[in-house]
Amino acid sequence: MSKRSLTIILEDMIDCIDKIALVIEGLDYNSLCQDIKSFYAIMSLVSILGEAATQVMKVNMDLPDDIPWKNIRGIRNRIIHQYFDVDSQILWQVASIEIPKLKEPLEVFIKRIKESNKEV
Repeated sequence: MSKRSLTIILEDMIDCIDKIALVIEGLDYNSLCQDIKSFYAIMSLVSILGEAATQVMKVNMDLPDDIPWKNIRGIRNRIIHQYFDVDSQILWQVASIEIPKLKEPLEVFIKRIKESNKEV
């Protein structure tokens, strides 16, 4: 695991979620496809989100089941290793529907860690 604490890495994930929301604000699927800067910003942020999830998964503790850790890592791997074949419709669905659902469970997880003082 990195030298950064678990809560900081989880907060990085929330930061990515917030930034993705800012990037897609006011966009729809078609406008995203026309806006190369936003498209690549989302790809980058989803990759960072996935890398952070990978770091969290290395911690030897029970992770909340309501966060799809392997799926988050999987989309990161898809973007990084098959960057030439990223499906814009899937990226839009992930950014606009799936990723926003992660924020609350991540916040609850951070709160649980801080309350238990089990920082890793």
